[in-house]
Amino acid sequence: MEIIEIDKTSEILKGAHYIGHGTTAICFKNKNNRVIKLYRNTNNKRYLFERNMYEHLNLLNEITNESFLGPEIIITSHGQIIGYIYPYKKAKTLARISPLTNVEALINPTEKLMEDTNQISEHSFELNDIHDRNMLFQEYFTVIDLDQGEKSQFSKESIKYANRTKVLKNIMNSLFHIKEYQIMYIHSSETQKLYNQMLYEDYRKMREFFKSLKEDLNKQELKISDLRRNRLITKEYNSYYRPF
Repeated sequence: MEIIEIDKTSEILKGAHYIGHGTTAICFKNKNNRVIKLYRNTNNKRYLFERNMYEHLNLLNEITNESFLGPEIIITSHGQIIGYIYPYKKAKTLARISPLTNVEALINPTEKLMEDTNQISEHSFELNDIHDRNMLFQEYFTVIDLDQGEKSQFSKESIKYANRTKVLKNIMNSLFHIKEYQIMYIHSSETQKLYNQMLYEDYRKMREFFKSLKEDLNKQELKISDLRRNRLITKEYNSYYRPF
């Protein structure tokens, strides 16, 4: 993977504009339709940089596919990694998806995302820090900020299961507005069964799950707003939740 060495960040940020920041980095979009991600001096960065970052970023580059975006170019200054460059995708985060979005529009893209999740799992890569602000949606899903993931010693089947569950839970929790300290219960036992099967056994049950929920609610079509104002859903505190 290409490495760019710079003296000052202003060299690479010329003509770029700020688009957001997280716990480890600040992101800018340049005129070449690329994201410049520069690491911040935070505890999260120090934890991340305990590993060999050249090897780590090269791994992220290798596992990149249609749904998961890894770095294209590493940025260094005085021989130290300070960030990287990756493609820009014009899309909203899952956290900001329109409540008027038809749920049907999410099913096929989710199946594609699951296929690509299986692909990165084949590299023994385990996803971490998956949330509704680093997953984008615009006709299809894109996952960014793979930095917190890492190589795992578990079997590939175990990694596939863990990765698929994390990604699916993130989507469902966002659609239903379920907080990390909550558990969702569905009053229809058949629909609850389909929901559990979708999350933990076969993601392709998503189509059956939403069909069943639509029938329970007696609706011709389901929008995200219908999921969030749902008389069949109860959100309860998860007694196993432990904040860090």
